[in-house]
Amino acid sequence: MGGFTYYGTLALAALLGLVIPLGASGAPDVSATTTINEDTGFPGVCDAPCFSLEVTADVYFAGNATAPAVCGAGDTTYIYKLTHLGPANPIFAPFSGAPVNKFELQVTPGSVTSAGFIPGPDIDPSLTAVGVLNVVTWDFVAPPIDVSQSSNQLFVCSPLVPGTTGDTMVSADGPLALDAPGQSLGPFMEPVEPDACELQVEKFCEVVGDPGNGGDKDKDKDLDGNVDPPQQHKHSSCRDRLIANLVLEYTGLGCAASNNPQGDDPEMHTGRKGKRLCRGANRQDLVGATGQSPVRVLITSKRGRKVYLNQAGVNIGDEIVVDATAAAGRRKTLRGRLRIEAFDAAGNRVELDRFKTDCRSPLDPGDVFGSFSVSEFTSKDGTVHTTIPASPDLPAPVSECSIGLPRLDLPGDKDKDKDIDNPNPGAQIKYTYKITNTSATVTAENVTVIDDPDPLPDASDAFEVPGSPILSIAPGGIVELMSTQLITVDTVNTVTVSGQPAAPGECTAEASATVLVEEPGDVPDKDKDKDKDKDHDHSHHPGCGHGGW
Repeated sequence: MGGFTYYGTLALAALLGLVIPLGASGAPDVSATTTINEDTGFPGVCDAPCFSLEVTADVYFAGNATAPAVCGAGDTTYIYKLTHLGPANPIFAPFSGAPVNKFELQVTPGSVTSAGFIPGPDIDPSLTAVGVLNVVTWDFVAPPIDVSQSSNQLFVCSPLVPGTTGDTMVSADGPLALDAPGQSLGPFMEPVEPDACELQVEKFCEVVGDPGNGGDKDKDKDLDGNVDPPQQHKHSSCRDRLIANLVLEYTGLGCAASNNPQGDDPEMHTGRKGKRLCRGANRQDLVGATGQSPVRVLITSKRGRKVYLNQAGVNIGDEIVVDATAAAGRRKTLRGRLRIEAFDAAGNRVELDRFKTDCRSPLDPGDVFGSFSVSEFTSKDGTVHTTIPASPDLPAPVSECSIGLPRLDLPGDKDKDKDIDNPNPGAQIKYTYKITNTSATVTAENVTVIDDPDPLPDASDAFEVPGSPILSIAPGGIVELMSTQLITVDTVNTVTVSGQPAAPGECTAEASATVLVEEPGDVPDKDKDKDKDKDHDHSHHPGCGHGGW
């Protein structure tokens, strides 16, 4: 059909420059009004135009519930209204002017399902015909349409959608072969559905912490319950460790991503029990700036007296430079403790990090402090320290994770570590949501990401993932968001993403991740109860012979 594409109501109207009445009852999808004029005249009778006819076309696309009930499902409904604009001429008495006695609409062969009129208070046609010459004809012989009169509604049903007002020819006939040619909206091209919004979401889980376990034997305070291998530091002197500037990458991964040798402060103290601290908007917020982008980053000295950086518009993946000389005064190195704050677009703080940059505290490229990873730094002597890229065989992200619980409480807690008093402390689970716009042409807009745990560990409702709604995702674009949750029972989390494209039609996608809680097994008492732990799990009873009980 001439290579046209049907883009939908709004897009088509913008393309055609048409007026679309919205919100009114019975509103058509597309409307257009044109005037056709008799263009030859008749010597001694009337000069051209002997008459003018206004043609109003209202188009209702298939599925428009407000369309007049004259067409079948799947058809576009075309409604035409004819109004005689004059001029008056007594020569055509008893009519006030040259009356209109026929209206014709040119159509594509086989494109009309049915045609007719809707009776009303105005002029009804005396005949409606769909001719073999691809013309729909309405005759107004008895009576014709006189000056200032209008026809009742004429209709055409067709599976085709309109083109522009210049694509379909119409004509009106008057007496003495006074004909008026013109154009109007009419059946013209096959409908082509617009490219749909297409979203895909993947959800992964990872066990990142066990805050319910009070027995942190290794004292590294990284919440994973495992002894971290010592980090090797290649600095030979204190002078080598004095930092002139520091390059940080903003990752948006939040507090759960922390991985550094300076320790952590999971109890949310002021930092005295741990050299480093990460929190979100308040002391109870352990999430931080998870998924927030862009953010404003403010980096100061410990008490905020020296400002090293105040930079807005920092997106995930951006690098920022902290230079000691940026602060007032003659300081040439970053000494003491740095304070890093990230703020969202509304000015709310979403993460606070503190870590030390002195001789006594280990710091190396690759260390991660909440949402900020150390890319490199330059020491006072000008040496640039960078991370050597590594290519480890990382495990593939998974959508099913397991939490191993400690053994149940025993009567004899000899070590007093109290890590077995709570038989089900649960674990912190980091969820990653990978949202992909798989459409090749349509931008997904206002994408909401809602996570719904089942069962709900804390009896709360489904929640919107930090970073949602996403303003837009370009075709082929990928956005990753993250959240952390304390999981204590078998839980299936289902995330639902919903987007609104530029073309009509919402798109949604779902994905789930499962966390299983594994009950602990019994541990054999190899010393045959010689330690008097009173767990009574062996056959050799004190005071009895080897013959048993």
